[in-house]
Amino acid sequence: MALFAAILVVIILGIVKIRDIVSPDSAPKHKTTELIKRWDEMQIYEKYVWLNLDGIKYTSTAGECGNEAGRLIGVYTAEGMENTQPIEHINSSGKLSDASGGFSGSEDMLVNHYIIPIQEQEEHYVKHEKMVRVYEIVGVSRDFAVAVQFDETGEYYAYCNMSYTTDSYDSFSDACQLEKYLEVNRIYLYEDGDVKYVSEGGIATRMLMDTLFSGEDLPMFLTEDFPAEFLQGKVISDGQNGKGTKPYNPNPVEVPGRVAEFCKDKEYGKRLVSISVNYNLFEDKNISIAVYSGGFVSTNIGMSGKSFFVGKDAIEDFIAVLKENLDFSIIEEEGEGQNNKL
Repeated sequence: MALFAAILVVIILGIVKIRDIVSPDSAPKHKTTELIKRWDEMQIYEKYVWLNLDGIKYTSTAGECGNEAGRLIGVYTAEGMENTQPIEHINSSGKLSDASGGFSGSEDMLVNHYIIPIQEQEEHYVKHEKMVRVYEIVGVSRDFAVAVQFDETGEYYAYCNMSYTTDSYDSFSDACQLEKYLEVNRIYLYEDGDVKYVSEGGIATRMLMDTLFSGEDLPMFLTEDFPAEFLQGKVISDGQNGKGTKPYNPNPVEVPGRVAEFCKDKEYGKRLVSISVNYNLFEDKNISIAVYSGGFVSTNIGMSGKSFFVGKDAIEDFIAVLKENLDFSIIEEEGEGQNNKL
């Protein structure tokens, strides 16, 4: 089972773009299909996606970081899994076929990438290993990320600990050097659960983050540790005695005691603000910082969900600062004008 879970991760990391490119009527009878690169078409960081170091499992990113590499930690083994299933090509009609060569479909399809059936069978996968040099990244906690150098290319890529957690926002910000690597794009405001206004930015990243996270000792949690019911807006007044349904898991499971106690008599709330950001160390573009009415802020910086509690008053102050310092345009229906201002 552990191998199957690992296989699914490498499939996800090998995906170029996931799309419903086969209509329900013409879909083949495979369990599922994905748009995926073949092994010999992948860049080296896409092939060797795992690194185990001192009990921490790191996952590769597209972030080249040769200029940020610091002290050598040592030489370790990076691993990857090659899917050896026969590849089925897609033709211009959007249906799978046995034709050779690439495919030409709609404009958002990528030529020379292929649709393959995903089956959970070990014999379809070949494990590859490669010795690599591992370095610290200057200023970044090695518990959060390290730099991996491949001899044949000389390139360094940032590898991320997707399970990284700490107690507070301040220690998280220091660990991943948000002030250096975070870049703000658009900011969206919501009304009644729907996105309503957009700003093209214009506020300094440091001012935005300092305003949102102005409190002291703001607690941090892995979002996956929250009960799904809590994330759906329900108040868990008794903490469900530490029980709940974790996101993406339909069965009741134990919720960490710290999380269950903190959730008691709180609500995650409705989304009020979404901030599109780049985390440039990993070349992660247009990822999210989301602000909720219950006083929580969530983000997927670091390739997994994290939540912070800043409090309802801080959220209100933050939104007031946004409205005072930025111009927001109303997002109209397609074809209507978009020049109305907030």
